[in-house]
Amino acid sequence: MITAASAGEDRRSDSERVLVGVAHVLADGDPRVWRRLIEDHVSDGSGRCRACRIHGVGGPHWPCTLRTVAEAAREIAGRT
Repeated sequence: MITAASAGEDRRSDSERVLVGVAHVLADGDPRVWRRLIEDHVSDGSGRCRACRIHGVGGPHWPCTLRTVAEAAREIAGRT
């Protein structure tokens, strides 16, 4: 899981480093962006992301990557 604490760890995978970088970009930008991602990327009640689903096909398991990155941005920004 991506957290502000993991931002300083050297043993992260390449993909986690990218996601932490994206979280930092979101945290440094307009907070409405990560807030909207958190608002939109919610569980559909069956454990899938409502915003990521494709018509007729279930989306990824919730929390999806966008929700996880947005929550990390919120944590990095120091806002709750």
